[in-house]
Amino acid sequence: MQQLLTKGKFLVLVYFLGFLAHDIHAQDYRQSRLVYSAKLTFQAYGLPFKNLAQSFRNVGGAIGVDYVYNRSQTLYQSVTIGFQCHTAHERLVYVNTQFAYRPLLFNRIEPGLALGIGRAVAISNSQNPYYELANGSWKKSTQQTQGHWQVPLSLSMGYRTTLANGTTFTPYIGYETTPIIRYNNAFSILPYSLISVGTRIKFDNPIKEK
Repeated sequence: MQQLLTKGKFLVLVYFLGFLAHDIHAQDYRQSRLVYSAKLTFQAYGLPFKNLAQSFRNVGGAIGVDYVYNRSQTLYQSVTIGFQCHTAHERLVYVNTQFAYRPLLFNRIEPGLALGIGRAVAISNSQNPYYELANGSWKKSTQQTQGHWQVPLSLSMGYRTTLANGTTFTPYIGYETTPIIRYNNAFSILPYSLISVGTRIKFDNPIKEK
């Protein structure tokens, strides 16, 4: 009886490995569902489309990966990790996820609209520390590192180029407005914006799925 169970486990293992190998082989013939991205970002505090010229004083960057939901490749879920340095105020490290709609027009033009949620860790500038309101007066905060929720809303415009091996490059420009929730006692919501320049890359196998 024990020998039968051992043989049964062995057959199940062989079947599983065979299924896994077949699945990996099949992946070679399917389009990738992952899109990788990298971008430079320029930040400014203020209402949307305000203080844009000041953005270029504050440089940052981000990398990310998008998951393609549908065969027409218009719906994406992105995860982005970024760093932003504001010369006068603070440094930000953040991670966010956004649901994006990016149709392809004329086989080249890729406009985009995305909305999501994220979390940022802000570290104050030593020359401009954080203050908090206590007993009707402002005093230097004991917490010079703070965590905040964000709600990013993004617009983008890209130009897609497909190589012979199926790889696609999409250089793009973008604009993102991101309210920071509960920034401090005085600002329950603090809006800031990002101008971005980046590229997306997607590796596809040109062989059609069998």
